[in-house]
This record gives sequence, C-alpha cells and structure tokens, in this order.
Amino acid sequence: MSGPTAILRGSLEGITIADTRECLLSALRRLRDSETAKNFEQNFKSLERLWEAVSPDPCLYPHRFRYNWLCGIYVAYRRRQRGSTNTYGELSAKTKELIEANTTFVEMAQSLPVLKIDRDYAGRLEELPTPADKAAALEAMLTAELTEGDPGFLYRLLGERLQRIKERQETDDEATAKRLRELEALAGEVADVRLEPERLGLTQPGEYELFTILRAYTSATDETYIAESARNMVAHLRKHSLLVTGWSHSVSGRMSVERSLLTESWNPPYEGLGLDAEDPPFLKPAVEELAKSDGVSDG
Repeated sequence: MSGPTAILRGSLEGITIADTRECLLSALRRLRDSETAKNFEQNFKSLERLWEAVSPDPCLYPHRFRYNWLCGIYVAYRRRQRGSTNTYGELSAKTKELIEANTTFVEMAQSLPVLKIDRDYAGRLEELPTPADKAAALEAMLTAELTEGDPGFLYRLLGERLQRIKERQETDDEATAKRLRELEALAGEVADVRLEPERLGLTQPGEYELFTILRAYTSATDETYIAESARNMVAHLRKHSLLVTGWSHSVSGRMSVERSLLTESWNPPYEGLGLDAEDPPFLKPAVEELAKSDGVSDG
C-alpha cells in the first residue's frame, strides 16, 4: 500500500515524520497554500476510504505509523478550517480504531488552539511559537470567517484584502512579521464589524446593510450621521411598504426600492452625504445589500 507515501511525496514532502509539535506546525504551514491543501485533503480522504476497505489486512501494518501521523495532520488542518473541535468525528470507524490505539500525535493535533474571532483569540494565538505559525493560524481563522460567514458587502471587501495578503510570497522573517501584523489588523477589523450594528444602534433588518454601503460611497466622515441616514432611509422604505417580504424576488420590487432610495436621498437631511444627485453609484449595491434582509422580521 503506497497511499501514505504518495501523500508525503506530494503535499508534505520534506517534512519530518515524528510525533512532535514542530512537525505538526511545519505541516500546517505547508498547507497554507490553497492548492496544496486541496490536494492533501482529497488524497487523504481517498486513502481513508482505502484503509476502511482493506483493514484489518496485515498488509497495512507497516503503514500504521505514517497513516496515524497523516490523521493527526488532517485533524489539525480541519479544526483550523472549520473553527471546530469536533473534526475527529469526521473520520471513519477503522481509522478511529487506529487512532485510539496510537493517540499521541492526534491528541497533540487536538490540543492546538482553534481560533475564532472573539475577545480571547489573541491569547490563544500566543500559544503558538513563531510568527509564521501565528500567521498560518490567523489566516485559516480569517479564511473561514470571511468566506463561509456573512456574504455582505463589507465582508467581501475584507475578504479581498485577505486574498491579497495570502497571494504574497514570504521571502524572509521581516516579510513574515509584516504578514502577521496585517493579519492581526484585519482580524481586529472583523471583530469590530461584529460589534458595529449594536454599537451604532442599527439593529433592525436592512439598517446595517445600508450603512455599510453609504459609508463606502459617502464623502462624510461622521459615523453617527451616516448611521442615522441609513436608519432614516430604511424607515422611509418601510413606511411606504416597499420592504414587504419577497420584494427582492421581482424586478418591479427592486426598481421600486431603488427609485424610492434615489428620491429620498435628494432630501435636505442627506445633503451631508455628498452623494451624486443624478445617478448616485450607491443605489444598486444598496438594493443588493437590502435584499439580504428580505424576509427577516424586525427585532
């Protein structure tokens, strides 16, 4: 059975196979590359299916250590990707039996900190030994947050910044340190975004979505004023029954919201936004963001 060796020659070639934390972190740094990670995950699942079909044939015995080692890498990688501690449950029955008989490396994988955007993530990050390890963990956390979470306008902008950071190649320790600083700053912004709706009092459906668009397109810098403008515009749309459930599913519904937003934006209270009166570019993205709250009931 050449499966474990084939994976090692591909995604993890050159990494020492040993039950140590450094070997585990080296593998995770390698799997930062999306194509490498994709190949590793696909190859591991194929190998797992093969193991499940052949086990307990004695021909597997020489491969037990390497396969168990790969299981540890997979568990640690998936924990980071999902932000979950339940990855062990994904494995097949005979693979779990092997792990239960050789627990050292998988337990080490399960002990690595799983980062989520919350008030404690910075402390967990400090458990990792090097800037490269910290950057790899932060990158995985932000990838999960920004690609699998809220698909809204602001998250897309943050996701584009993350992608630009990920595409850069590190050439030395200084570049790694810069990458870590940028990822930490981005994580701070994502954390702030989570708190913004409540902080700004934009808790009704559509209010915060419209705020993110206005903030991106306005020349105004007063956050409170922009928030109040978003709140009033959404109230205007609701007053005229334009945000009834299902409005975004028809062309006429979207056009009505767009026209009403345009005429409302001409009123004196919004002059400070500095929007183009004839064809303000915020209109179409505003309708797209408001559509995400279609059907969400008021709190």
